[in-house]
Amino acid sequence: PEQRPRPPSPLISPIPDPESAKNLWYAVVGRATITAILYPIEYVKFLTQIGHEPLPPRPTRRFFGKPVLQLPGAIEYMKHIKKVDGYAGLYRGLSVRLCANVVSGAVFTKVNRRLPEVRSFEDEEDDVTVTEEQRIINFIKRTCKLMTAKCAALCVAQPLNVVCFRYMAQFVGREEKYTGIFTSVVEIYREEGVLGLFSGLVPRLIGEVLTIWFANTISFVINAYIVQDKTLQSYVSALTMFLSSSVTYPFSLVGTVMAVSGCSLEAGRPPNMPVYPSWSECWQHLNRLNQLKRGSSVIWRYYQGPYIIDESGRACSEACLLPGCIQKQPSLYRPGRMGT
Repeated sequence: PEQRPRPPSPLISPIPDPESAKNLWYAVVGRATITAILYPIEYVKFLTQIGHEPLPPRPTRRFFGKPVLQLPGAIEYMKHIKKVDGYAGLYRGLSVRLCANVVSGAVFTKVNRRLPEVRSFEDEEDDVTVTEEQRIINFIKRTCKLMTAKCAALCVAQPLNVVCFRYMAQFVGREEKYTGIFTSVVEIYREEGVLGLFSGLVPRLIGEVLTIWFANTISFVINAYIVQDKTLQSYVSALTMFLSSSVTYPFSLVGTVMAVSGCSLEAGRPPNMPVYPSWSECWQHLNRLNQLKRGSSVIWRYYQGPYIIDESGRACSEACLLPGCIQKQPSLYRPGRMGT
């Protein structure tokens, strides 16, 4: 009798596709390259997020003539870092950031593959048999799947993110406490316990969840009921993600601040930063100071605290107080900190 071919054993892994592995390798290398190129900007953004302002603001005027204090942009800030730490100083913590990205990407891919498959929005567009109810159910399933994978990746990579933040925060006090990935993890665990490795995780998770749902919901409504062109639909998705990230930015800021607040570095201690008992206390404090958007822009940055206006109407900080200046309210600006 003719023998039927045996089905493949579930214990034997399928032979990986060389082309797929090649594309994955290109994606990893490409992402690492982009991260390395943009890392100095991320470094500057982090330092502004934790309130470190080593360069004084300068008086200027807005478009309609209102006097304001403009803080140095990313280029000037990077020049200052290079002057203090050299060119290599612009890449302080890059190795940890690359490791965090690799871990995050691997976890996201693994979890995403393990979760049940959901029909894509593009496939539904070409199928006239799909009902409106099925579209909405599939949208909810896709969003839940993306949210689960993103949150899992964020949780697993958070210890490395905290280490990276501590690496960069050492610039404030000129410390050299965190010098290796594993030794840094051990040091944080020894001083703060397991929770120290997950400092700032809760607000980051909340921000991630809100961003995903805001962006996907708005994108789904627009692409399903308003925009029919497939090329424009891709732009709509990118735009809604950008806008949603801007709206939820305060959660990212608070998560970054909480990853440093209360640690043994000078950047996380008074007078550079208050020791916040919880992330909600941090949110409330930054909100009172009108600082919940701090660090959102690294190009056009304006000092948001109290300032002084001289007789000519020019805005200036307390440091430029001259005869004839009218101090409207005490300035909070001090070199090295902002609004704390």
